[in-house]
Amino acid sequence: MAEQADNRKSAAQNIGDTPGFSEAISEAFDEEEARRAKMAGRTETLATIVLALAAVATAWSAYQSTRWNGEMSEDYNQAGAYRTESVRASNEANEQTAVAVTLTADWLTAELSGNRDLADALRVRMPPNLDAAMTRWLGAWQPGQPLPPGDPFTQGGYTTPETDRAAVLERQAEATFAEGRDANQYSDNYVLTGVVFAMGLFFAGVASRFSHPSNAVRMVYAAAIMLAIGCVLLLVQPKDVGI
Repeated sequence: MAEQADNRKSAAQNIGDTPGFSEAISEAFDEEEARRAKMAGRTETLATIVLALAAVATAWSAYQSTRWNGEMSEDYNQAGAYRTESVRASNEANEQTAVAVTLTADWLTAELSGNRDLADALRVRMPPNLDAAMTRWLGAWQPGQPLPPGDPFTQGGYTTPETDRAAVLERQAEATFAEGRDANQYSDNYVLTGVVFAMGLFFAGVASRFSHPSNAVRMVYAAAIMLAIGCVLLLVQPKDVGI
């Protein structure tokens, strides 16, 4: 065994003493160091590009999230204003309808009691929309004849301008509220997009902490993937420039 060890040692010394071997080893080391330095330079350049793009995209995502959040608040406030106006118009319509019911009841009482003067006076004082409903309800009816079935509210199609206005305002409130809900979703989507870009920033930032080039390259690739995913999310989402 001692003889074999001495033989291996002698062979190693002979190889080390071979002309040009040390130079070859030195050149191989130099080439490896140059390759690693070149890879590190490319990795650093790519990481810098990813960092710059991700930083800009993150800022844009934050801006868009803020813009859409403002749109949401504005839409919700406008929807609330529309609903308030709708309730006010509905209350006015109810008051007008109550007056119309009273006039109609008084007219029926006067007509059925044969008080034509009072009935005519009440008919003249009816607002246009009630008078039109009375005309549609009575049709060809003449005083002294039995009244047609129903009343001007169910058979004459009575309505008030405020009723129509209340319905329009309620539809506007619903549509504006839906726009606000969409704006809120867009804002949340941009927050998520910003998180994706932040992950890209993280991977690109830690790439330089790895001593082995291949590990750094993997981090940069991961950062580039996050950047690509975030860019796709940016492209498919609506924009609110605010200009």
